[in-house]
Amino acid sequence: TTTELVRTDDPNVGPLGQPIGQWVDAERPDEVFLSLAADGTFGGNDGCNILAGSWEVTDDDAVVFSDVVSTLRYCEGVDTWLSLLATGRVQSG
Repeated sequence: TTTELVRTDDPNVGPLGQPIGQWVDAERPDEVFLSLAADGTFGGNDGCNILAGSWEVTDDDAVVFSDVVSTLRYCEGVDTWLSLLATGRVQSG
């Protein structure tokens, strides 16, 4: 399953070409987000649970997430896929 995360249009979410910034689910931008900070940490919400951890970009431009922690709330009808993140890749277009 692939869920499209898109960069928000907030001009304070910087620099393009880097994964740093606020990424949102295209279908639920007010509920699901992943925020990557310049210091290599991240935080997010899958629509139910809050998560946090570390991230880095590898030599092949993959984004690798580590030390992921998450709350474990049960929310009926919410797909908690984001709490299972491991790697990602920024795609243009």
